[in-house]
Amino acid sequence: MDMQNRKKDVFTITERPQADGNNKSFFTKCGVAFLNRDGSYTIKLDCLPVGGVLQVRDERVDRFKTTEPTTPPPPLASARPQSDIFGGS
Repeated sequence: MDMQNRKKDVFTITERPQADGNNKSFFTKCGVAFLNRDGSYTIKLDCLPVGGVLQVRDERVDRFKTTEPTTPPPPLASARPQSDIFGGS
């Protein structure tokens, strides 16, 4: 068994209602799982699911790649600094 098939991604899935009345599923990665030699799994979590359900999927390297530009757009000339919710700037 090669190493690529041994690593899995662990997600929690949250259903949220949309404006059209349908629910949409949101996947939040919350850890990784590794297949052990004896067929069992070692799971390392970064967070715990509120709903108590985890889903383990094959790792997909391109899952979080984006086609968006990596540099932020320049600020608008008319934009003025706004203070944050704590009163700072």
